[in-house]
Amino acid sequence: MTEIFSDQSPLPGHDSVSLCSTTRGKIVIAYIKRITDTRFVRNVAVVAFGTAGAQAITMAFAPLITRLYGPENYGIMGTFMAVLAIIAPLAAMGYPIAIVLPEREGKARALIRLSLLISAALSLVSLVALLLAGKQIASLLNMVQLNEYIYLLPPAVFLSACLAVSVQYVVRKKMFAVRAQAAIFQAALVGGLKAGVGMVAPTAAALVAFSALASVFQIGFIATKLKRRGSGSQIFERHSGVIEVARSYRDFPFYRAPQNFINAISQGLPVVLLASFSGAAAAGFYSLARTVLMLPVSIMAKSVAEVFYPHITESFYANQKQAPLILKATAGLAAVSVIPFLALFIFGPWLFGFVFGSDWVAAGEYARWLSIMIFFNFINKPAVAAAPVLGLQKGLLVYEVFSTGSKLVALYFGFVVFQDALLAIILFSFFGAGAYMVLIFWIVASATRVDKRRDNA
Repeated sequence: MTEIFSDQSPLPGHDSVSLCSTTRGKIVIAYIKRITDTRFVRNVAVVAFGTAGAQAITMAFAPLITRLYGPENYGIMGTFMAVLAIIAPLAAMGYPIAIVLPEREGKARALIRLSLLISAALSLVSLVALLLAGKQIASLLNMVQLNEYIYLLPPAVFLSACLAVSVQYVVRKKMFAVRAQAAIFQAALVGGLKAGVGMVAPTAAALVAFSALASVFQIGFIATKLKRRGSGSQIFERHSGVIEVARSYRDFPFYRAPQNFINAISQGLPVVLLASFSGAAAAGFYSLARTVLMLPVSIMAKSVAEVFYPHITESFYANQKQAPLILKATAGLAAVSVIPFLALFIFGPWLFGFVFGSDWVAAGEYARWLSIMIFFNFINKPAVAAAPVLGLQKGLLVYEVFSTGSKLVALYFGFVVFQDALLAIILFSFFGAGAYMVLIFWIVASATRVDKRRDNA
């Protein structure tokens, strides 16, 4: 099977300078057809279509939702979701990410059981802790606006783990169409619920509740499809023990889960700090800015990551070179995204005011500067997906400490030293962009060393 990221020769007929324009045109068309007629591209297209459809639905509801609820209510929801995003990576200790890796199906199912057991236990412990001292914790973090909603965190964390398990399993089974359909289903249902309730009772409680529990719709959809295919009931059949896979894939809780946790801190902390230093409205501006920026990113980056992960795993087992795969995927993402991000940097404030209402121009100013960091976050997805295949979990954790540390320094200078929220976000974006560039260069260099070792073996 021809793959887009293979090391096969480029366009046939490289001496086509001597050919007539018609012949050259036929060769180019044939080459494009050869590239696009690959399983990898088709799978990316399927997931991208689902993600794009889901994000398009979300964007369609967004102007109505922002006008109904306003910056303050939106900021409370954004703060809650930021806290959830920080906690969620620890819910199953990183084991769901490993579900794609085992060659034996029994080990994959054991990883599913292990992930669900860990997430259920941790969610129960956190619920007890919040029941005993929830308000004190919110007060300590200077987030009293979350007092009424903090008890939704444990079930939301458990649902996030269940969703991660579901997604990784359908990725393993290469059921990319199901992944796409589930994303569209959730976006339509949750968007409709938020808008419908907002017309009657536009409260922060409604936004928080629908956002926290949104995963249940996507999980239910995937579970239904798996059951119809006959895979759902088999997941819980015992083939390999959870203790065995817990030991075999212990680098995920030791390295990948902490790395994801630290990364989540760097992503969610600006919202939390804005809510603490500048109020819920400022957190709402930032939340909307980041949400809008991440929509186009999700359309392709998440799709590529989910398809690229099993693809590079298979190519590794097939002894194919890894560095060219990563470089080609990264360059492709950069090529298709540089113009949209540049346009957003130039016209961000005007666009936000036009689309979401005059109250949201400040969100466009945040978006303008965040676009620099998110561009590099967008193009680093192939490198991140390659890390576990190349055995770089420990190094990825060290990198994440460095990356998050630099972003925290930026936020400290902005909020504490200069006491300027916008400057804090600008510094945060520049430091983040630099860290993402370092990550790409490191992963490619590591892949090159792996390729050389395997050539010399």
